[in-house]
Amino acid sequence: MVSSADYEAEACKRHPWPDWTPGRREEDFSEDQCGGPNDDRCAVGWQGGQLLKGDRIDLEEHHTFESRRRRTERAKAGGTTAKELMSSPAITIRQDANVRDAAKVMHDQRVKRLPVVDGDDRLVGVISRSDVLQVFLRPDDEIRREIVEDVVQRTVLLDTPALVIKVAGAVVTTTGEVDRKSDARILTRLTAAVPGVVTVESHIRYRYDDEKRRLQPGLWTGTV
Repeated sequence: MVSSADYEAEACKRHPWPDWTPGRREEDFSEDQCGGPNDDRCAVGWQGGQLLKGDRIDLEEHHTFESRRRRTERAKAGGTTAKELMSSPAITIRQDANVRDAAKVMHDQRVKRLPVVDGDDRLVGVISRSDVLQVFLRPDDEIRREIVEDVVQRTVLLDTPALVIKVAGAVVTTTGEVDRKSDARILTRLTAAVPGVVTVESHIRYRYDDEKRRLQPGLWTGTV
């Protein structure tokens, strides 16, 4: 913390009049040195630990080019009530949102916690950064097992041997063959919703294009 004596010494160095000394009162200046007490060129003087008028202006200019985020943080530093310290408007996320969406909001908004709200914007809980990390730190083998057992076999009801599912660094690559084009699209979307999955890359062949109702084989490619 800078002492009053240091401020006085610095102000003395910067003052335009050679005969000015710290602690000198503003009435000590003669009319030929300035236009009177109300002249902005005159120093207010050091009275009771107060800065010179010119020094106060310089301190304000010091923050002229700081970022909006830094300015907000500096303003909060002096807060004494919840209202003064809170972020407004509140950054929230819906309770049916994907975990990846929550992670993206936290990253983009630079927050460590997110209030979770329902369809009526009522608070139902709070999700933290550690909650999100626990999901994304799942082992690849565990992620693959859930995709095969829960998504492929129980939900979409596909022939597992006809599909090749690989997981590396939480990135899922799916290849192989399915009966219908819609199966490939649904499989990719449900796989992306598995906790811990970061990205899904699918290159799946199909025998029947049920979207156009044609017995026409093709290749469905998608990244989620």
